[in-house]
Amino acid sequence: MELRTTQDIQTNNVVKNTAKGFAPNGAHFIATTSSNTATGSWYAIAFSQETVISALTASDWTGDSVAGKTFPAGYVIYGTFTGITLTSGECTAYFNPGSKVVS
Repeated sequence: MELRTTQDIQTNNVVKNTAKGFAPNGAHFIATTSSNTATGSWYAIAFSQETVISALTASDWTGDSVAGKTFPAGYVIYGTFTGITLTSGECTAYFNPGSKVVS
């Protein structure tokens, strides 16, 4: 299978990681070239290219806001996330157990 787009590559990586157990509940790809905002229930967010976050909703994070912060490609953040909006870039959000709904 020839991978042609970033989304093809990302989808392929999700399939591989699911088989390995990193994403046993599946994942959702978010990019600024399509819909840059998503809500759901995720335990990890992996950045496949340099990404700027406009807004992030996390129920178990404290401290300063990450709005406007740049995350490098390959960086993964962990927590209990329910919403994300990207200014630029793309990421994959990994679903919490029992949650595969994205709006």
